Amino acid sequence: MNKIKVCHITEAGGGVQRHINDINVYASNIDIEHCFIISPVRNNFVSKNNDVYHLKMNREIGIYDLKSMFNLYKLIKKINPDVIHCHSSKSGGLVRGIKLLGLLKRIKIVYSAHGFYFNEYSNKFKNLIYINIEKVLGFKTDIIVGTCNSEHKLVIDNKIASEKKAIIIENGIDTEAYKRLNKQLNPKAPVLLFVGRLSRQKNIKILLESLLALKNEIKDVRLIVIGDGEEMDDARAYCIQNNLMNNVTFEGFVSNLEPYMRKADIVVMPSLWEGFPYFLLESLIQGKPVVGGNVTGIKDVITPGLNGFLCDPSDSENLTNSIIECLESVERKGLTTDNCISSIKGKFEVTKMVNELEKTYITITN
Repeated sequence: MNKIKVCHITEAGGGVQRHINDINVYASNIDIEHCFIISPVRNNFVSKNNDVYHLKMNREIGIYDLKSMFNLYKLIKKINPDVIHCHSSKSGGLVRGIKLLGLLKRIKIVYSAHGFYFNEYSNKFKNLIYINIEKVLGFKTDIIVGTCNSEHKLVIDNKIASEKKAIIIENGIDTEAYKRLNKQLNPKAPVLLFVGRLSRQKNIKILLESLLALKNEIKDVRLIVIGDGEEMDDARAYCIQNNLMNNVTFEGFVSNLEPYMRKADIVVMPSLWEGFPYFLLESLIQGKPVVGGNVTGIKDVITPGLNGFLCDPSDSENLTNSIIECLESVERKGLTTDNCISSIKGKFEVTKMVNELEKTYITITN
């Protein structure tokens, strides 16, 4: 029996890169051979066990996508996979665009958006365009994988795919690989931690507005910002203009988060949209409560008062109140480290995620 060859394609970095790396590391079915096509523009993924091909793909939509599609088609023909798994809306658009041209007929297509572009905090007209694009491309898709329940619900509610085509395989982590990080809260000088790209999606602007209001309540509150991005200069300028530089530390990109996680009392994730963020799972498994936007992925895991609180990410006052509520709950011992860890352990495991993906590849090729 020949092995099933699965080709994973993405231009994305961040959580998507983490996702394909986990597939590379934890894949265990001897009847499946994995390979990867990645764009070096935003992704530095490497593999010792499987073939990795580099092809330039840009995140933004442009005329250069036609060249990317042509080169991608040639490379796919060379690899000759049985299944292509597209990770991200962009790679999904390129591959399924090739399918719409009547090519790649034999190959089965699996698609994981890892966070759709349409969401309640985006322009309604743009949302309509993105939804209709996804509907058209859905005709050339064999399986659409939702990485959490709410992402799956978006597919069904917007009629992007039928329930037969749409499945849920939740993201997972190696829960045994993380340490429990206990910290005694100092209510007069709490430490908040933000990790992510400084961009509109991750909503750093609203977080800084919230911090300014929070400073009026708690003078010595601190915020550690890990990450870089297009809004870094604006974020720094806002802090300087509003006398927040003594309260905010911009660390840029760091390779080891543990020292900062140890300092943190709570993690803040005010994202406007998400897929199913790995950092959410990593924070909770280390015992850190999370204040997050009431959006896809985050709302699937956070139970208010148990392991964190949800907020309206478009409202800085609501975010401020949620942070205060979370700090008060930690101080009263209502929200505990044990609660955070137990909300993840045994439920969101990486081996389960990869095993379910491999079963899907086998099912659609039989």
